Amino acid sequence: FPVTIEWPEDIQRIEDLVDQGILDYSTLASVLYSYASHLEAAGDRKGHDTYLIKAVAVSDMGAHQLVTAEQYDVRQTILRDAGRYEDAKEVIDEGLKIDAPIHTKALLMVGKADALSHLGDTDGARTIMSDVAAGVDDVVATEPRQAIRIYRALVRFYKKSGNEAAMNEMVQKAYALILKTGANDQRAKLEYDMNH
Repeated sequence: FPVTIEWPEDIQRIEDLVDQGILDYSTLASVLYSYASHLEAAGDRKGHDTYLIKAVAVSDMGAHQLVTAEQYDVRQTILRDAGRYEDAKEVIDEGLKIDAPIHTKALLMVGKADALSHLGDTDGARTIMSDVAAGVDDVVATEPRQAIRIYRALVRFYKKSGNEAAMNEMVQKAYALILKTGANDQRAKLEYDMNH
């Protein structure tokens, strides 16, 4: 991502870059959603909802521009947070058809498991998350910052399923990577995942 972001002042600058054709809608949707997630982790649910609505609108505007698996991942994440699980599942299935790095495929699979769970297919979700858990070490080796996101998803999954031992193991692994990589923005998000 070619721009350094200072919340929320620079969101207008990023919107201007989209208007100039320098950045695409997917990038702007990602920035808006990242800020929404930041607000949620800080306990500002109203702020989260405001920026989520903006992220959904921008993502919908740019849906026809999706080219990379990463762009599909951004869109499905936003759609799931907005409760549009069937739409998210369709986006994920399209994204999984594209050649992509292992971490992106894993994040799409995490999204698919979450969508399936919300759509009532808990067995399908469980199977996918088992596969994700089995492959996360490969992601740690190649993209440790992205592996943190996968560990966070596993924390949420194990918490929801009542498997406290597995959840605690994923928390420890995530914290270790946060310290190793300096991805301190993930610390508050991990703590939120553990407590909600």
